[in-house]
Amino acid sequence: MPRPIKIRDIAALRQTIPADLTPKYPPLPQQIAVSIIVPTFDRPETLRRCLIALTRQQSARARQLLVIDNHPQSELTPPIVAAFPGVELVCEPQAGSARARNTGIRACHHDIVVMVDDDVVVPETWLEQLLSPLSQPHVSAVTGQVMPLAVNTYAQQLFEVFGGLGRGWQRREVDRAWADTHRFTAVPSWEFGATVNAAFRREIFDNRAIGWFHEALGGGVPAKGGEDTYFLYKVLQGGGTIVYEPTAWLWHEHRAEFAAFARQVTGYRQGHIAHHLTALVEEGDWRTIPQLLLWLNLYDGWRIQARLRRQIDYPLGLILREIWGNFTGVWCWWKSRRIWHKRQQRAAAGL
Repeated sequence: MPRPIKIRDIAALRQTIPADLTPKYPPLPQQIAVSIIVPTFDRPETLRRCLIALTRQQSARARQLLVIDNHPQSELTPPIVAAFPGVELVCEPQAGSARARNTGIRACHHDIVVMVDDDVVVPETWLEQLLSPLSQPHVSAVTGQVMPLAVNTYAQQLFEVFGGLGRGWQRREVDRAWADTHRFTAVPSWEFGATVNAAFRREIFDNRAIGWFHEALGGGVPAKGGEDTYFLYKVLQGGGTIVYEPTAWLWHEHRAEFAAFARQVTGYRQGHIAHHLTALVEEGDWRTIPQLLLWLNLYDGWRIQARLRRQIDYPLGLILREIWGNFTGVWCWWKSRRIWHKRQQRAAAGL
């Protein structure tokens, strides 16, 4: 098991960018244009901050910047986007983060698709660092490091104790051969981050072995998550290569309130369950069974023991909420599947 992170370690976490961190790959040629997708749901001021950073990139590359408004009924997002000339607004009234990302992909004009969440702030060198591994023809997807924008509140500190969104400072490159080494455990695609900081070749979405983001997963639907880790899993299963590029780091704003954080970690566990059940049902990947029935329970049992021995600062109540998420995740996944099937039927009927 990894060394438990304690709250007193948090201050150091935010200042750990290695001095010798350097790019490995050559720059992506400047003539290759990119499309950047930012899904949003009624967070105007957070979105404004994100767009300010995105429009200040140190890059001469042609860029298409799209904001996907996943709740246009509120009319909160258009005034923010209007303040940034050249930024395109795309409305997607059907709820769901996977749905919003897929809508954004369809609106992209370029062969490289970059994705960030609206609650991040990117440094001026971020884009070129994220794109550099795509200078290698065999690389299909790139994910980057995610650091906390602030760790001022107890909830923000706990998010890092929980595991945060960062995946460390070690560069990694993995493919189907790596995935196949996991013979008796689920493929841990979550080790490579998520769409909070990612870039993809547009062509992989049209690869039938990979496909698009699964709209029965993600925020905005009962499953509450899992769409990005499931998509990275599909990239590997479909023969693609993923690079985790730590030089492409950004800051993420964690939930400041404890109640919001508690709901978030429960949703993460429910999304994790939904990810594995989807892989089992749609891919026939039986490796998810020991993950669901054995490894998750052992992990939770280890954390309970560590908490009772005061080896970690993560509250016992939150661990129990995650365990509850194991059970409710099955129900949430089933509800999401029903909604997804009904939407497919309506779409097929032209409704």
